Amino acid sequence: MTGYGRHASGLAAEEAVSRLYVQRGAKILERRYRTPEGEIDIILHLDGVIVFVEVKHRRAAQALERAVSERQWQRLADAATRYIMDVANETGRTPVCRFDLALVGPNGLPEIIENARGFEQY
Repeated sequence: MTGYGRHASGLAAEEAVSRLYVQRGAKILERRYRTPEGEIDIILHLDGVIVFVEVKHRRAAQALERAVSERQWQRLADAATRYIMDVANETGRTPVCRFDLALVGPNGLPEIIENARGFEQY
């Protein structure tokens, strides 16, 4: 698959995941949120919780533990910390947060793993 093909399939996977969360009542706050520390694919608000979602598109089945490396988790945590600090500075409150992992397979259907990683691990 070419670079363009991977990019397009990644965007399609993010869109499928976003639609699923919106169907569940979420409000999308950010897409492809970029900081010097890293990028978060989707940030949303659902049931009083800020959810940071990492989307992984896979052409074949892959074990969960290999979907996101430790280095990637750390970059996600660093970017999420920046976002949380900005929210806390604006509102005076630290929001309740979680990390979800969305795996999208060849069929285009997302599998959501809620609380895939906790902030206490950092």
